[in-house]
Amino acid sequence: MVTKQKDMLSNGIVECANESEIDLQAIFSILLRNKKLVSSITLFGIVFSGLFAISTKKTWQGGFQIVLENTKRELPTSRPGFSSIVGLSSNTSPLKTEVEILKSPSVLMNIFEFVKEKKESSPDSNRKTSFSGWINRLEIELEPSTSVLNITYKDKDKDLVLPVLNRISESYQQYSGKKRLRNLELGSVFFDKQISKYRKKSIDSLREAQQFAIDQDLSLFKDDAKINKDIVNSINIEDIRLRAANEIKVIDNQLSKIKQIEDQSEEIMYFVSSLNIPSLSRVSNLFTEIDFELAEKRLIYQESDFRIQNLLEKRKFLIESLKRQALGYLNANKADAQSRLNASERPEGVLIKYQMLLSKANKDAATLNNLENEYRIHQLEMARSQDPWELITKPTLLPYPVAPKKKTILFFGFLVGFLFGSGVALVKDKRENIIYLKREMELFSNIKVLGEVNLTKQSEKERSVQFLKNGILSEIDGSIGILIISQIDREINSQLDQFFKKVFQEKNFLITNDLIEIKNIDNLILVTILGRTKRDEIIDSKKILSRQKNDLLGMIVVDEINKLD
Repeated sequence: MVTKQKDMLSNGIVECANESEIDLQAIFSILLRNKKLVSSITLFGIVFSGLFAISTKKTWQGGFQIVLENTKRELPTSRPGFSSIVGLSSNTSPLKTEVEILKSPSVLMNIFEFVKEKKESSPDSNRKTSFSGWINRLEIELEPSTSVLNITYKDKDKDLVLPVLNRISESYQQYSGKKRLRNLELGSVFFDKQISKYRKKSIDSLREAQQFAIDQDLSLFKDDAKINKDIVNSINIEDIRLRAANEIKVIDNQLSKIKQIEDQSEEIMYFVSSLNIPSLSRVSNLFTEIDFELAEKRLIYQESDFRIQNLLEKRKFLIESLKRQALGYLNANKADAQSRLNASERPEGVLIKYQMLLSKANKDAATLNNLENEYRIHQLEMARSQDPWELITKPTLLPYPVAPKKKTILFFGFLVGFLFGSGVALVKDKRENIIYLKREMELFSNIKVLGEVNLTKQSEKERSVQFLKNGILSEIDGSIGILIISQIDREINSQLDQFFKKVFQEKNFLITNDLIEIKNIDNLILVTILGRTKRDEIIDSKKILSRQKNDLLGMIVVDEINKLD
């Protein structure tokens, strides 16, 4: 029994030391007990925040809305994308970048200088105004999914809000027109330089190609509009050479066939007819007439008749003449083809170089033509007037100040005061080290609670007597010691003595708060008093009892002590 008691006490000490859970009920109880302290500090926080709200200078706000030009739109050109290639798009920045530019000192510095002059000339001003500090009072944000820009400005000087907003509005509108004109001016400079450059390049490349054509006996062109055709002609020189060579091969084949035909053979007549030689058509017609007349004569006369013999001699002469003229015609054509072949031959690489020169001249001329066309469109754009960015709403001052927000400040003062007061109450309770709740008493001591005694109400007191009398205390044998773990006066001691007399009736018991007096007691009951017993007293008592041989039955918790008048 004694061993069990010592183990229970030892474990209780360890568990008390490791106890760290937050009991919300205990915290609420602490705040309730210290409500005057918490209320006083909370009230001080409210009063202080109220004075701060009253003394803080009012902040006024105004604003306006403006529509930013579409940042993706390019200057009109005859070729899509040309302005972006040469860096002449009317707006190259996305909307977000445009907004950041509008926040920059380059746009807002004049307005800041105006505000700075007004602030520093004021007799109430006691510090210098910086751009970084001033820009924090200016909010510039895009309306979601639109190009509408919201501008709001806050200042403690009510008379300064509208003038600042008006100046910002004018500055933004001037910026929109200035940026467009600047882009157009840069475009004019670009076109002037490039047109001058490519006009010279076009003339030089054209002159170089012409001179090369003269030197190499190639086809010439009169103007740049025919360059593409002349490039084809330069390539046709090679085609001419190939055709001439093929023509010579055909003529050689025809000459070979004519030479193989016998002189008196009529085959020559049909072969020459297949050549379609215009100059030999009359000879062919005479040959046909002789054959027709010879056929008629043979119907009348004998073959030996002189008339028929004369026709045969004439026919033989025509065959020889036809062969001779065909050979002469083919040889003449061969000589012509050979001359064309010789004329078309050029040193290696001449045609390739000529083609490259013509291609370069063509590209330079085309580039110059495009630049001149774009420059005309650019000049039209410069002549076109354009409205600045459109104001949706004019600069407007809100009728009521936006700061200080007194309700918010008062609530914040209340919250800070309450939290600080609660913290002070918790620290005060921790320093007092007194236990006020039965649950905390049980958890902290780790000793079985036999019962709870309420001495302020007679009915509760009688119920407690019956509960303890008929419970575990009815089976106690041996001496009984009641150890009160708290410093109490005689009056409380008297009330407890009367209470336990009713519980134990004729049994002997000792009520004391002296650990030495209960050293030899067989049965021990601890009595703790809510609102009086301290944590240190429980820890010290458990340490001493763990070394004694008392049989610890448990603990009785006394609540609501009734002090007699």
